[in-house]
Amino acid sequence: MNLKIAAWAAIVNAILVIPATTLTIVAAVSKNPIVSAFVISLTILGGILFIPLMLGYATVAHKSRLLFLKGMAYVILPVGILLTIWSIVMNENSGFLAVIPVIVFGMLELIFGIAVLQLKRFGGIAIALGVLHIVQGIFLMTVLMAVLVPLTGIAIGILEAKLFFTADGMKTARLK
Repeated sequence: MNLKIAAWAAIVNAILVIPATTLTIVAAVSKNPIVSAFVISLTILGGILFIPLMLGYATVAHKSRLLFLKGMAYVILPVGILLTIWSIVMNENSGFLAVIPVIVFGMLELIFGIAVLQLKRFGGIAIALGVLHIVQGIFLMTVLMAVLVPLTGIAIGILEAKLFFTADGMKTARLK
């Protein structure tokens, strides 16, 4: 995986967090089909951007010989894609069934954050990313705190871009 692609995906993802969240709220309140179409489009784009992000983590983990992080990247990738599809297919009136995948993804993100903390070579970037993924996982698991996910999402996107650009610039084969 080209880490520059992963870095740019992180940047675009960070830029789209606020508009996607705002439009999701507007769509839920207004029931406007045009706004709903924009939300679906942004959700699909987010799902597409999620792929190079996780593959970027898998590449960095492979070069760093971190099997736990690599495994988590490959576990969270299909779950994230399924959650994207789930959020498009489920309607807003699905109640508790719509919450279950968010809680599961929150648990996975918490574990993923622990795995990111293993990237010792990257120092403060890895620590901040790991902690932010853990916090975002907790936000998602508590459901009510999920409204704060856009704030952590922006910070995560910026730090992921920094991580991937830094990893891409390293000339050594082993990053650990």
